[in-house]
Amino acid sequence: MKYEIALFLSPKLTDEDAEKKSKDLEKDLSKFKAKILESNFLGKKDLAYPINHLEQGYYLIVKIDVEKDQIDNVRNKIRENSDVIRVLITKQEKEVIRPKRKIVKKEGDVSVEVLEKKESVLKKPKEVKKEQKSEDLDAKLDKILEEDIVD
Repeated sequence: MKYEIALFLSPKLTDEDAEKKSKDLEKDLSKFKAKILESNFLGKKDLAYPINHLEQGYYLIVKIDVEKDQIDNVRNKIRENSDVIRVLITKQEKEVIRPKRKIVKKEGDVSVEVLEKKESVLKKPKEVKKEQKSEDLDAKLDKILEEDIVD
């Protein structure tokens, strides 16, 4: 089964220590016969809300392929690490297709440019009905109102 592990490491670590801890976590995952598909160390980020009175943390996302019966062992191993503030493991049923993005800095502001669009995995949009002219709508409304008065 494919899983995505998102976790925050303590902001008390230095950048080098945080990267080393992320590599150590990846080595620990291999002990459970987990195949690492992708690993992204995103560096120090602000948290959306304080966790244990901490407002920042080192963000790491790891995508793995591991047997279903081993995922609890993986979760427990990650939680044993005292530098892990929060961990979230989600099962990946379908691969989500996202557009590739490029971040461009402009005079202190950050803007995002979409480089390449890819097909969405969501439902197709409903077909848009043919536009009607306002005169046609007025005529239909008048007809409906006349019928209500006569009856």
